[in-house]
Amino acid sequence: PLRASILEATATSHCPVVAGVPCGHGDRQMALPLGAECTIDPPCYSMRLR
Repeated sequence: PLRASILEATATSHCPVVAGVPCGHGDRQMALPLGAECTIDPPCYSMRLR
C-alpha cells in the first residue's frame, strides 16, 4: 500500500493546499495520488508519497 510521510513541518500560520489533492495529518489524513504532495495548516506539514 502507498504511504504518505511527513517530510518537514513549518511554523507558518497559513499554507496553500494543492487543488484537487486532499491530504491531512492524524485523523484528517487521506490517501494521495502517486507522486502527489501538498501542505496543510495549522501547523503546516509537507507531505509526499514514497
